[in-house]
Amino acid sequence: MVEWPRVAVGAVVLRDGRILLIKRKYPPSPNLWSIPGGHIEAGEPVLTALFRELEEETSLKASKASLLAITEYIRLRKDYSVKYHYVILDYLITDAEGEPVANEESLGIGFFKFEDALKLELTDTTKELIRLIMCEGVDKVKHIVNVVYE
Repeated sequence: MVEWPRVAVGAVVLRDGRILLIKRKYPPSPNLWSIPGGHIEAGEPVLTALFRELEEETSLKASKASLLAITEYIRLRKDYSVKYHYVILDYLITDAEGEPVANEESLGIGFFKFEDALKLELTDTTKELIRLIMCEGVDKVKHIVNVVYE
């Protein structure tokens, strides 16, 4: 049985005014576009997890990151029991090297202008993150809360 909440990391990779997105293959949110990221393993430092997940999911390598957002994603069943509860530390990465390549967990990958990204089928939290970056920039930490009822 999974204990909730789980802590995860997200990589907000910006390059030439575009954001890197992957199309998710597996739950939560299959077939939707989101920023790359994943779970922090027990005993793994946050930034180690961030750079590991970025490389695993995109083949990109990075070494610098700054906290951009704290995102809470909570999905409740009809009986209000918790299906998912993630606390995601989203980091801004501007030094990613290489060209993105999707792994077996992704259905697609690419850099998108913010306006074009908002036309994709995005996860709710990714959509909110992009909107906040467009409106407020990347200079202050944002807090995003997304609660979904099935």
